Amino acid sequence: MIKIAVLVTFYNGEISPFEQSALECALEVTDAEVTVISMSPLSEKERLEYFTRLGAKAVLISDSAFSGSDTLATAKILARYFSSESFDLIMCGRQSLRGDTAQVPAELSEMLGYGFFPYVLDFNLKKVTTRMGEFELKTPCILSVERIKTLRFASVFSKKEEAKIIDNAVLQLKTTEIGLNGSPTKVLSTFQKKCEKKKCKIISFDNLDEAIKNSLNSEKKIKTTEEKKEKFEEVFYVGEEVRFIAESIGKKATRLKGDDLSLADEIVAKKAKIVLFPANLKYRALAPQIAARLNAGLCADCIGLEKSGEKLIMTRPALGGETVAKIVSCSDVQLATVRTKTDGEKIVFGIGYGALNSIEKIKKLAEKYGAEIVASRKAVDNSEIDYSMQVGLTGKILAPKVYVAFGISGAIQHIVGVENADYIIAVNPDKDAKIFDYADFGIIDKI
Repeated sequence: MIKIAVLVTFYNGEISPFEQSALECALEVTDAEVTVISMSPLSEKERLEYFTRLGAKAVLISDSAFSGSDTLATAKILARYFSSESFDLIMCGRQSLRGDTAQVPAELSEMLGYGFFPYVLDFNLKKVTTRMGEFELKTPCILSVERIKTLRFASVFSKKEEAKIIDNAVLQLKTTEIGLNGSPTKVLSTFQKKCEKKKCKIISFDNLDEAIKNSLNSEKKIKTTEEKKEKFEEVFYVGEEVRFIAESIGKKATRLKGDDLSLADEIVAKKAKIVLFPANLKYRALAPQIAARLNAGLCADCIGLEKSGEKLIMTRPALGGETVAKIVSCSDVQLATVRTKTDGEKIVFGIGYGALNSIEKIKKLAEKYGAEIVASRKAVDNSEIDYSMQVGLTGKILAPKVYVAFGISGAIQHIVGVENADYIIAVNPDKDAKIFDYADFGIIDKI
């Protein structure tokens, strides 16, 4: 019998669609013993026990000493638990609802010495298919699963079983390794991201074509940004796409040559203090492994970087994109994955939750203009639109000439991803939709 552990994290009483998918994948494995494990407060015990009604066991790792643990400290706690267990597979969702960092599975794999397969699209006990390719599956290993399954519901006749509680009296971790004391990354502050509002001109739907063509033919708007005066002596970076960011905060920007775990040795050899990685598929998986190997703090998906003394202040989305956090790393080497703007297409169409019934119409219209199609987070969460198309604080950041938003409410989480567009055209039947505060042209209508 194969033993499978499924890691879940609760946020507002829910687990992410990715974690639901991972659990369903585990439950579908023939003759598997499935255990759902959550490092959560005791208050989540009853929610965790619901999964026992699906045929799984439940383990709650909980102790007040664990409170405030960042991803590295969390991985250490889980690694201590798994080191005394004998699971063949550890399955996780690609990311949780709360953090969106996707770091813990990668860090855990490095600490345990397990194989790691991120972005899993399909698997069996012989091979695994991911966004990075197809590989032979060798156990023990950790799988980070995409949203490829829908979690079943519990039968009305099923009975709940008690969850096993594991605390630090069992794990015996030093307080200097866990909680706030053991966390190299610290949250300095959280706040709501603000974007510049515009004076929106309301037009009719019949004028959409004219507005698009005029916007495309207009001169590019010049956006001035204040050059940061204070810079680090040297900033190291991986991947050409983050070179200009390294140059913006460092007097000298040095590119590291490696592109695998050997980067950890290169970082040590060069005595690097600050290292930037692109926030793409490859490095969102590799950078956490490097961080675990170096016992260093890593801040994921940064949208802003600034110098404060010898510390790098990193700004990133928090709490599922509801807020923005400023974070500092107290480790000797400070690591960050950084989001870069994608200039790409001249015109981009965005699909919001309010336009899900009009996807085919939007696609046909996009073909007319040669427009790329993206979507808001809410639209992605509630449809079959792939997460790779998501734009916003927890998605891609775009800078097209023209952005046309269909059925998008205008939540700040989405606006952050498109505020660099020269022109924004909003189509929404709700005259009070926030999107009109950020649009150059507005159409109060359905597509």
